Amino acid sequence: MAGFGQVLRAAGARLGNEAFCINAQRWSISQAVILAMDCRERFCLAKLTLVLALLLVAIGLVGYIGTGSLHPTALIPAWIGLALGICGFLAISPNERRRKLFMHINVTIALLGFLGSAAEIVRNVLAIRHGMHQVPTASGVVSFSPEFLIALESKVLLAALLFIYVILCVRSFIVARSSGKV
Repeated sequence: MAGFGQVLRAAGARLGNEAFCINAQRWSISQAVILAMDCRERFCLAKLTLVLALLLVAIGLVGYIGTGSLHPTALIPAWIGLALGICGFLAISPNERRRKLFMHINVTIALLGFLGSAAEIVRNVLAIRHGMHQVPTASGVVSFSPEFLIALESKVLLAALLFIYVILCVRSFIVARSSGKV
């Protein structure tokens, strides 16, 4: 079985990145994941945005249905995904200025979405600490309502995905700026 370093060197060789191959032994897994996202294709981040948009729409729909279809705020991930998807689709353009514009709009939407969902997570954790959203069960054990747990999971997934996306976008912008492509 190949070790992690060997796998990284093979991936680096396939991408044609010699520095990646040489230094693979010293890099941690998180650095390797970020470097593995190094796309040679022109529209890689825009296509990744479309995948993220589909995931967010799915999270929004599952959250909405899982909370009993009573709370339209459960669709917030879907609306964020729709906005990212539209701008991601518009970013797939041979026009460099247009691509930059829509990718910067996307990272702004993602950052605002991350900040909003992180604030909601903090608010929910504080509510949990104060005993809110608790439901007594038949055995007398206090638990949380399933709708509350589904909503919290949806917010955590939204925040995590948007945080990763913002990091990937910022990294891409820095690489594009330093390589002189922009």
